[in-house]
Order: sequence, then structure tokens, then C-alpha cells
Amino acid sequence: MKGFTTTVLLLTTLVTSTTAIAETKDKGFYIGAALGDSTLSTQNGIFDNLFDLNEEKVFEDSSALSWGLYGGYTFNNWFSIESSAFHMKHDIQSKEKVTTTSFSLSSKFTIPIHDLFSIYAKAGLGYINLKYDFKYDNNTADNISDTEDDFAYLLGLGANVNLTEYLTLTLGYDWMQSMDVFALAGTITIEQVTLSLTYKF
Repeated sequence: MKGFTTTVLLLTTLVTSTTAIAETKDKGFYIGAALGDSTLSTQNGIFDNLFDLNEEKVFEDSSALSWGLYGGYTFNNWFSIESSAFHMKHDIQSKEKVTTTSFSLSSKFTIPIHDLFSIYAKAGLGYINLKYDFKYDNNTADNISDTEDDFAYLLGLGANVNLTEYLTLTLGYDWMQSMDVFALAGTITIEQVTLSLTYKF
């Protein structure tokens, strides 16, 4: 019982100390890196009716590993401005690849739940660049190699855990959709779930 009480007191002291530290970092610049799972989907484009030589649909909704960098400025404990850049490569089939690069600028609104925990929502504008590389044997007439880009809408949700005075761990969900219709892919939608680590200056 004495050992249990000592452990509880130590944990309480640690949480209290961390809480006191976390409260001091509610304003200033921050940077971070993220890894995630990204899903790319299309609608109302040529890809919806494009099939390869094996009569398989060329472009199917697919998921891929995404990685990115971001940074921003926190004005207070509930509002910040954030910019980000993400990259992902989708191997649709063995001979069909789509590389996606996206950039965004958003307003981020945070609600503190506890001194160590918070949730957030963000909204903003982005830019999507798609690079297609579809190759079928040596038949160049059936190959597709092209690049398209467009501005996009961005929405996001997530939760933060303050690890130290300077480090925060975040689990987030982002949704981005092109404003216009791409010539080949139609309307592009990117959804991704990310785990990120933020360093606060």
C-alpha cells in the first residue's frame, strides 16, 4: 500500500509539473512533421470510365503513406494560423502511379479540455498538384503522363496532447477537395489521418 501511495504521489507530481509547464506555451511560432494514411478519390472525370488492356479500371480510390511538414503562429490558447505541405505517392496498380503534392493555409481554432489536452478544428484554402504516370508495356498510345493542379478547400479536426513545454503530439484528420474539375481525374478529394509532433519555440 505504501508503494502504491508513493507511485500515485510521484505521478501526481509529474502531471502537476507538466501541467504548469504546458500553460506557459500558448503564444509563438511552431513547426512540426507528420506521417499519415492518405486516401485519394476522384469523381466525374475521365478516369471513371477509363480501363486498361485487362479491362480493369485504371484509377481506383487508393490509400498511401503521406508525410508532411507544417508551421504556424499561435496568437493565444485558442487561435492560430497554420501552413502545411504534404506529399504522397499512390500505386494504383502495378503500372499506374499518381503522385500528389498539396499545400494549405488555414485558421486553426483550439478548445482546451485540460491543461494537457485540447481539441481543434481548422478551415482554409489549399493547392493540389497531381502527376500521372500510367505506362502499359511499350504501347505508347495507351500511356498517360500528365500533370494537373488546382486550388482546393480544406477542413480538419484533431486532438492534441502536450508532452512537454515544447513538444505536442497530435492526431488529426484532414479533408481537401479541388475547387474545379480536373481534365482527367474530375473532382479530387484527399482524406488523411495523421500523427504529428510539434515543436513550439
